[in-house]
Amino acid sequence: MTTVLDLYQGACLKIKHRPISTLADTDEIRYSIDEIYSRTKRFCLARGSWNFAGRSASIEASSDVEPEFGYAYAVEKPDDWLKTV
Repeated sequence: MTTVLDLYQGACLKIKHRPISTLADTDEIRYSIDEIYSRTKRFCLARGSWNFAGRSASIEASSDVEPEFGYAYAVEKPDDWLKTV
């Protein structure tokens, strides 16, 4: 499993900087990577379509929406819908 230190060291190598040895290093590069890591982690968690956080809903057929072909009924997707599982 990849650790945070592994990610930081990989970032240092990518930008051709001497890798840090611990997360307690006080190099300026570590503080820069800290900020990038925090932003990236928040972004990924916000954008993730996580299967473990699903919920079920009972949705009635909509009289406002008419299927273009095939199906007899159509439903409107809820505003917070991400995907159907």
